Amino acid sequence: IKGGWKTVGDRNVSGWDVLEAIDNGSTKYLGNETWRIRHDSYPEGQVDDYSIQLGNDYVQVVGLTVNNEAVLIIQDRVANGPSLEVVAGGIKKGQTAEQAAHREFGEESGWRARELIYLGSDVPQTDRIVSRTEGNNGAKRCYMFLALGLSPTSQKLESTEKIQPILVPWEIAVAASWTDETVDPLPLPLEDKGSKEVVHFADRWLKEHRR
Repeated sequence: IKGGWKTVGDRNVSGWDVLEAIDNGSTKYLGNETWRIRHDSYPEGQVDDYSIQLGNDYVQVVGLTVNNEAVLIIQDRVANGPSLEVVAGGIKKGQTAEQAAHREFGEESGWRARELIYLGSDVPQTDRIVSRTEGNNGAKRCYMFLALGLSPTSQKLESTEKIQPILVPWEIAVAASWTDETVDPLPLPLEDKGSKEVVHFADRWLKEHRR
């Protein structure tokens, strides 16, 4: 292994100790490390090397306008082309999840939210990507929000982001979150599982809290 080992310590995972780690080449979006680990059940002196991915915790946000329209985005990604999604983005160092949600929603959707409703968090990856966000010693997490009290602003996109915000009647967005049917006149499905989950939770919150 090239490079020197750095001390990591215990990530508070039951039974496991991370003794050392080496960076195999990381970007601002994703880390790749080799960890030297041992488990409580190991014989004395046994250690193993384990390849691990690390990523920042992130947020997903669906907006709702006063005209009962869902604020979604069409994102044209290098990997798979255009897809219909909710706004999403990483939590930067020193930010709370709510601060990140305000920032990402404004930058990607072109709408400013007066209020954010926290809907819960989840660990969506089956492969359990490890969080490298300060304060999270476990798996990378997604924090979900509903944005209300919207007013128009301007998008602030990075050069690699190709994002078109769209308004979809709320009932159509909710229906699309339960199926793989396309949303007219795009036509694209709301196929991302995380986006579907956010819309589910937002719709439940609205039904429970709106008179």
